[in-house]
Amino acid sequence: MKREWIQSSHSPSISIPLTTIFMNSEGGDEGEEDDRVRYLIGYGSYGCPNDLYFDFSLLPLLSRGIVVVFGHIRGGGDCGNRWYEVEGKQLTKKNTVFHSFDFFLYS
Repeated sequence: MKREWIQSSHSPSISIPLTTIFMNSEGGDEGEEDDRVRYLIGYGSYGCPNDLYFDFSLLPLLSRGIVVVFGHIRGGGDCGNRWYEVEGKQLTKKNTVFHSFDFFLYS
């Protein structure tokens, strides 16, 4: 599992947290997930955090070499109350859309 932050192209001062889960092949290199198919999961509304937990339904994807990427989009509660209340709600809801675009384009 790898956790990284990507820069938002719409707001360069903001980084979007991503969590990437993949299985290494035997003797594989950790950087080898770059060539693989990705399954993207992202949500950013109502202050709901994208809680990560062990999900058995992802095992068939992982065993086939698919990389699962969780985008912790602004508007959710992943980075605290400000991430939702001030920067991802009502008049700033556009930030959620922009972060979604950045997440999908990056992945």
